[in-house]
Amino acid sequence: MKRAALIGLALLLSACGGGAAPAPSGSAPASGGPKAALDVEAAKRESTLALTMHPDPQYESVVNLAQKALPQLKIQYNPMRPSDFVPRVLSEQRNGQYLWDVHVGPASNMLSVMTPADGLADIRPFVDGLDPDVTADGKWAGGFKVFTDPDRPVTLVYQYFLTGGLYVNRDKLPASQFSSADQLLDPKFKGQIVIYDPTKENGGSLTLGALLVARGEDFVRKLMRDQAPVVVSTSRQGTEWLAEGRYPIGIGTDRNLLADMQAKGLGRSVELIRLDGQYVLTYGVSILKNAPHPNASKLFLNWLLGHDGQDAMAREVEGGSSRRLDVKVYHPDDTPDYHNLSQYKFIPVSPQGMEVMKKVLNITQNKA
Repeated sequence: MKRAALIGLALLLSACGGGAAPAPSGSAPASGGPKAALDVEAAKRESTLALTMHPDPQYESVVNLAQKALPQLKIQYNPMRPSDFVPRVLSEQRNGQYLWDVHVGPASNMLSVMTPADGLADIRPFVDGLDPDVTADGKWAGGFKVFTDPDRPVTLVYQYFLTGGLYVNRDKLPASQFSSADQLLDPKFKGQIVIYDPTKENGGSLTLGALLVARGEDFVRKLMRDQAPVVVSTSRQGTEWLAEGRYPIGIGTDRNLLADMQAKGLGRSVELIRLDGQYVLTYGVSILKNAPHPNASKLFLNWLLGHDGQDAMAREVEGGSSRRLDVKVYHPDDTPDYHNLSQYKFIPVSPQGMEVMKKVLNITQNKA
């Protein structure tokens, strides 16, 4: 996919919240904070970095590369899902324990839970003073400082991931019979749709969010009420049933599991069709409130947000691609067109996206 050399900043600001913003109350860095300039000697004295990422071998590969690049630090890597990490760290903070420095990865919980709970630091003092090549606006689609929430600049966005859509078993439902999202409301498909539990925030409800933005709230209500979709508690179960042909249409299908199954000869006729169900996931880096190793955190950010760190993230972690324009696109099918970001109407990890998800969950939980 061709990468644009320059993206209209206003486009990204309106889509996901970027650019300068007033400092959020109560989210200042630890006492003294990082020094304005990158201070390698201060980082050496701190010697340690407490880092958390998603518990996936792909992320561990990135950590290993970071450790090689930063031999002056001992990186304490703690792999945890955000859904596990967030309640733990908030409980620790309530008890006056500030044990963590940096979180890297999916930014949903950072925006929806950690930000309003005041569990993160204003990241701007940590990125101010990084190497000029790291922070140069011309290196980044939309400029360097793009945040999940412009009013609370605590999570810096480094990557987007185009995903979602509907999955169709073409053995059961050929293209001549299903080619438009409008057909989801066709009475003949009542009871023929399997969906990952949309009462929670996951691939099922996120796809409904994209449909809501494109088709309206009434469309989603009719889909859930009139079409009687079969709700499953795990994406694995829905994916297996779709691949087996028990249901011809899947929402919230596990793309990685499906790829594994197809590599083994199962479900090869299952096709992804974007239609109006695609959405853009957001990945970011956050500094925890009162980070115990602020200068080590800054040194790590200097690597992570530079070319080598972003290339490692893009290469090792499946899906999407860095906003850095000098980084190779390793997953073109999952990389949004940064030259035309406005075509993607639903970015869940944004203030606007959160409002959409509230509407979806109200519908699926029968509150609206």
